[in-house]
Amino acid sequence: MSRARVLVVDAIESTRRLVRRHLEAAGHETNEAASTDEALELAQRFVPQLVLAEAAGIEVERLARTLRGTENLKDVPLVLVTALPSDRAAETGAAIGALDVLGKPFAPEALAAVVAHALEPKREPAEDPFAEARAATDADRERRAIDVWDELGRFLGALEPSVLRDEARDAWGSRRPTPNVVLSLTEELGRHAAGGEVALRGRLEHVALGEVLQMLQHLAHTGVLHVEAEDTESTGPRAVQICLREGRVDLALARGVAPEFLLGRYLVAEGAVEPSDLERLVKRGGADARLGQRMVKLGYIAREDLDRALARQTNELVYEALRWPRGRFAFFRYATRPEADEARLAMPVTGILMEGLRRVDEWRLIAEQVTSFDLVPEIDRRALGEDQRVRMSAEERAVLDAIDGRRDVRTLVEVTRLGSFDVCKILYQLLSARLVRA
Repeated sequence: MSRARVLVVDAIESTRRLVRRHLEAAGHETNEAASTDEALELAQRFVPQLVLAEAAGIEVERLARTLRGTENLKDVPLVLVTALPSDRAAETGAAIGALDVLGKPFAPEALAAVVAHALEPKREPAEDPFAEARAATDADRERRAIDVWDELGRFLGALEPSVLRDEARDAWGSRRPTPNVVLSLTEELGRHAAGGEVALRGRLEHVALGEVLQMLQHLAHTGVLHVEAEDTESTGPRAVQICLREGRVDLALARGVAPEFLLGRYLVAEGAVEPSDLERLVKRGGADARLGQRMVKLGYIAREDLDRALARQTNELVYEALRWPRGRFAFFRYATRPEADEARLAMPVTGILMEGLRRVDEWRLIAEQVTSFDLVPEIDRRALGEDQRVRMSAEERAVLDAIDGRRDVRTLVEVTRLGSFDVCKILYQLLSARLVRA
């Protein structure tokens, strides 16, 4: 971490001196102020790169507002240092736009971590990891749709010239529907609708994702496998990127999937963080792909906790993609993602596939009872006895307690903070035992 100018604002002199001593020991140039007016006057001369301000004894709201309204100070990060209870501290920090909140009393290591986080260089917004694959596949589909539509025009004209006269032929191209419509209507034209695909680019209907992953493992390939589900009105666009290194899975990333696949749920499930703390951290820093790394750096979780959560998230994202009956895939050899380079989980494909394909089979069975995520289950109070509830697992009781006759399956997943597979499997068992009806 490079040397930086830090302004400490606190009405208590002993606290200012303590913070200053720790900062200067770390190599920072430090100045201190006992009031808002003194801090604002000093900031114009000192021009800090970071402000640490106490919530009590000074007008911290006016300090923050004035800094934001001053051209050369508006981007200076502000960290709130306070002895307020955590909920009030978080509320105050959010109100003044603080980058972070440091509770008193604090250890020197906590101060160092907060300062390091605040002084991190601002990263440019991450590039869309799916842009390249999406642009390539969309361009490919557009080109093929044009070929197909033109071929249809020539085909109809050859059958009966009067079908497409010159004027009609000119209008034919301008009336071309969307690529999806064209290709769906003309799949039987063979090479025109399916042509142009290179070695590892294809459709899930033709080559199952499990077979693609097994081949990449066998060949010990390194790269990124982009898997995109066919859009539907109920789900919208969904995609998963599986990052491989020498045939092993380092990480899976996703776009457009359900909230249950966000990293935070797995951190909570692992007991690494409390839901309230996670919510506060997300509000403060955003739920981007680097949330886990920031939490490790700030000391909220251990690296081992993050690795376990990432492994669970990666497994379940692959399980989800294995269920997609229609869609496209493309493997980009030697491509990398920075998140995967940091995670380096090195998970064997075989283990993931064994569990994933088992779940696919179970999903088929579950779907016989849980026919839709819009299904609203209701407890049969006459059939459910207290002895049966006692014998249930904690997850089964959580699902049972969430059933109120109004919530659909989708809402039960959100309320219980369990995965959709776990919730639907429990519902299947409850429905089969006739403890619940739908």
